[in-house]
Amino acid sequence: FVEGDLRDEVIDISEPETNSIDMIRTGIKLYPNPAHSWLRIEGSWNDVEQLVVTDISGRVIDVSWTLQDGVIQLRTDALTPGLYHVQVNGSHASFIKQ
Repeated sequence: FVEGDLRDEVIDISEPETNSIDMIRTGIKLYPNPAHSWLRIEGSWNDVEQLVVTDISGRVIDVSWTLQDGVIQLRTDALTPGLYHVQVNGSHASFIKQ
């Protein structure tokens, strides 16, 4: 939390396909979470300098992704079901692969 950096934001979590992690807390919005074949990642970046996905044991996982209009689309279809951690340009959050 940066002092003076207060934001009001409403995140719609009523639909299962648009569940998201609280962007105010993490700096990243992930959906759908849990993911099946794709995970969309939104944040306040124009360019991705670093994107790292790790599994629950901390092992770095090689995944393919694209960036378009500030939204990352991460392929999750090759991932084993479980809990994963994603870090983008220093912001981080977790997601579940079903």
